Parts: sequence; structure tokens; C-alpha cells
Amino acid sequence: MRKKIKVTAFSLIFVLGIYGGTLAQLAPVPDTGQTTCYNNSSGITCPEIGGAFHGQDACYDTDKPFLLYQPEDPEYDPNDLEKRRDRFAKLDAQGADLPADATAWVMVRDNLTGLTWEVKTSENYDDRLTWEEADEFVGELNSDKLGGHSDWRLPTVSELAFIIDRGTHSPAISREFFSDITALADSDVFYWSSTIEEDDPSTDEDESANVFYVDLRGGKIDSFSHLSPSEEISFYLARYKRHIRAVRGRNTYRTYFVNNGDGTITDRVTGLMWQEKPPYQLGGEGEIYDLKDWKSSLAYCEELDLSGYDDWHLPDINELVAMVDYAKKKPALDTAFSGGSTSYWSSTTRTKDNMHGWYVNLDKGSLSYGSKTQTNYVRAVRGPVETPLDLSDVIIALKIVAGFSKAEIVGEEGVLRIYNVDDDGKIGIKEVIDLLQYLAKL
Repeated sequence: MRKKIKVTAFSLIFVLGIYGGTLAQLAPVPDTGQTTCYNNSSGITCPEIGGAFHGQDACYDTDKPFLLYQPEDPEYDPNDLEKRRDRFAKLDAQGADLPADATAWVMVRDNLTGLTWEVKTSENYDDRLTWEEADEFVGELNSDKLGGHSDWRLPTVSELAFIIDRGTHSPAISREFFSDITALADSDVFYWSSTIEEDDPSTDEDESANVFYVDLRGGKIDSFSHLSPSEEISFYLARYKRHIRAVRGRNTYRTYFVNNGDGTITDRVTGLMWQEKPPYQLGGEGEIYDLKDWKSSLAYCEELDLSGYDDWHLPDINELVAMVDYAKKKPALDTAFSGGSTSYWSSTTRTKDNMHGWYVNLDKGSLSYGSKTQTNYVRAVRGPVETPLDLSDVIIALKIVAGFSKAEIVGEEGVLRIYNVDDDGKIGIKEVIDLLQYLAKL
């Protein structure tokens, strides 16, 4: 044990010496795919800085949708487009890459998140299952070792949300790589997630029977009971069935927020820096948080100068989803934040009609759309940013190899979500490796 501790300590010191004591994003938030700008009713030319409606989704990275660098490329230059590749890749039954123009494939790899997604067949593309049946279906995939693997699972709600293409609709997903969904465009395209809705802390009502699902036709997120009625009531039974799309790979989207003590909060996983609380006025009962329409929300964030930073923007819908803590409710938000707990505007337009914008309801983490003239809360974001290395990260790694108990290592639940890599409830060598990779920006 002493030798292991010495080796790990040396590794940490070596990493810190090379990388200068800063941390980059562990899990970058995927682009939404929206490349067109809009006013309150129609598409427009993307406005210049300072113009009306500037700061919306498509004002950022409009020339680089769904593109990224090779994960193994140590030279990360965001302006070198020649080193970029498509976000998704087609795979055969053995998991080998296929040409982009392949007409038959079994799986799709997301090159940004590292996740591999099941592709439906002509026999099962329209299958709808209860949540319990979905678990059985995934079990069959693992028994059959699809792609040579037996670690398939239901995706989390965030993982499903992040494959949505907000630049299209019906279906709101890449038709090139997920062509099996095209035939469902005119019907419900609700997909089960593995994320269970938390109970309301203000009531005694048990809501653990509700599971989040994602609508891959339009892009909404909501929850629904997975407890099926009796088989005899076939009309109601159909309502309790959803589509399934299995996934495999590590879930990296687990929030770890740090309050910077200056009105800002940094997510050490995504690298995003958030405004701690929405804009407010002081009233007789304390802070009264402002409600703004979509246009005003864009302008507020673009003009914000907070804690020495002036590069804030209204978050796109994926950035908002990444902020949600689905292990909490009312608000579904880390305790580092404060402020209004209901609906927050995103900078992303609903492309089906252009008159609506997407927002997240932080009562539970659902996602919907509303008229751009209605008012919601607003919270600005910037980044991703590099953050100073927290010495506690190094201490945690040393505690892991020293054999400390989980409670002694973690202390706070939020830290455990990052370092418990394989969700086995144990802290071991995999967590040490993960932490070293995190510190090394790998």
C-alpha cells in the first residue's frame, strides 16, 4: 500500500508540474445544432454585437455545428478546422467504424461524449415498451453482446437530451445517423430514460414512480409514471409505453459546482461558469427576482458585467440541461445556487414555429417551450473556462489509494458523482485513474 501511495503521489505532482495547476472541462456540453437566428416570429440574419436579438444560440459557433477534435489529439486548437471530424460515426456489428456514406450500420458512436448508441432494426424500430420491459430489452442486448459488449443500459435524461438536433424537428435528431427514427416523425417519439423523478420535499407525495422521457420528435423533456395499469385496460396501457434506445459508455455529465465567492459558480465537469442568482430587486420581503421576455433576456446577459467578466451570454438549452440536478427537486438545482426555482429562458428557438423559445423548469428539470413574449427567469453563463486546481482534488486521490472509507473520502454527495466512475458505490483504482485524467485534461 505504501508503494502505491508513493507512486500516485508522484503521478499527481508530475501532472501538476506539467499542466500548471488548472483544470479544463471534463465533459464539454454538446452544441445544440441550431445555426439560424430568429426574432420573435421568423428567421433573420444573425445580428451583430449590440444589435437586437444578439446573443442567441446561433450567434455562437454557427460555422462549426456538431464538430469536434479527435479525442486523442493533444493539440487542441479551436480554430483549426482541418483537425475536426463529424460528431457521430457509424459502426458495424463488431464496433468497427464504417464510412460516413454506409447504408447499413448497427450502432452509432458519439465522438464528443464517447457514448455508443443502439440503432433500431426494421423489426423493432416502432416497438413501445413499459419501463420494466425496457430493462428486460437491455438485458437481452447484453446477453446477445451487441457489438461485442455486455454493458448496455438505458440512457440518462441528459444523455438523451444531448443527441437532439435543435436545428431541425420531426424528428429533432440527425437523420443521417439515426435514420431508424425517420419513419416515426409523425407519431409520438417518446423515449424512456433511466432517470427517476425525485419526490417533492415540501409534500409527502411519493413521485418515485415517475420517470423522465425525452421527445425526439420535438425536443421536450417531461416525466410520466412507469407503473402500468392492468393488462385488460389496453387503452390506458398504451400510454405507459415508450420507445427505447440503449446506450453504453460512461456517463460523464454529473454536476460538481463550486461557489467562487464572487457571485459566480463554476461547474468543474462542464467548465461553465454561472451567475449565482438571477437579477433581482430588493423589496419589502427581500430579493424579488426579475422576469424578462426572451429578447430582454438576451440583452441582459450580453450587457452583464459581473465579477470582472463581460463575456456572459444567455445559456443555450443544452447548457441549461447540464445545470439541472435531477437528484433534487424544487429546485432541481445544486445548493450552491440561489434564486427563482421555476422557468429559465434558454437562447434556443423552437425551430418548428420560430415564435417559441425553449426553457427549463427547475421545479423538476422538465423542458418545454413558450411564446418569446412571455416572461421567465434568466441566469447568465460564460465559458467553458479553465479553473484553478483545487487542492482537495489531490487530497481525494491520495485518500482513495490510502484506503479511506467512502464517507471519509467524499464528504459531500456532489463530489462522489464525479469520482464514483463505474457507479458501483465503491472508491477504487478506477476512480484514481479518472481523477488523474481529469487533472491532466485527458
